[in-house]
Amino acid sequence: MKVDITWYSSGASKIAKKENIAVVIDAIRASCFIVEALARGVKYIVPVSKIEEARILKDKILNSLLAGESKGERIEGFDLGPSPLKLHQANVKGKVIIYRTSSGTQVLHALKGCDEVYIASFLNIKAVGEYVFKRALNLGKDVTIALAGFLGREFALEDFLCAGGVISYFPDKVELTDQALAAKLIFRAYRNNIYSIVSKSKSATLVSKLGYGADVEYCCRVNVYNIIPKMRKIDDLYAVTL
Repeated sequence: MKVDITWYSSGASKIAKKENIAVVIDAIRASCFIVEALARGVKYIVPVSKIEEARILKDKILNSLLAGESKGERIEGFDLGPSPLKLHQANVKGKVIIYRTSSGTQVLHALKGCDEVYIASFLNIKAVGEYVFKRALNLGKDVTIALAGFLGREFALEDFLCAGGVISYFPDKVELTDQALAAKLIFRAYRNNIYSIVSKSKSATLVSKLGYGADVEYCCRVNVYNIIPKMRKIDDLYAVTL
């Protein structure tokens, strides 16, 4: 089994051709939002690429909410922004969330149609890491971790660190590319200081400037939930559920 890292929606689109198992990470904040929403009883989450696509789906899906951001800010007319902490105050149990972000949902959109797509954040790295290793072993497949990046086009420290967290739960015998090995070693070095490192990143700086510094701290909490979000086809839509 080989484990590699790729970046952005452009890298994600290549995973389908290889039929690898994919793990998607957008640590600040899309992955965290998805994990938090499902942990709070959301039925499923429909990731979309474009804002207008989200609005069209809202008219078609009963009991649904619009959530997401553009350039880090809540989209006008949407029910929710991208903040995982705001989910603590919202009535989301049993509802469908149609979700659009600048980076994370772009990667998920690029992976539509793939059989094995999982979502990881710091909140659930252990659950995803242990499950994906066993799944890949059983299926005889390689694993590619797709990182959303800063604004979908630049290296993101938090995504790389989170990928290392997932990989740290794979046995040492697994073959790692240099990128995957570097991520694992960096996570191991800083696993007890995730927030102090991530808070210096471009993503954290942007989100904090917008007034969501508490989100950054929350997104850095490790192994809060033992859940494994997976993208599946539901009612002719590709959606993330448990």
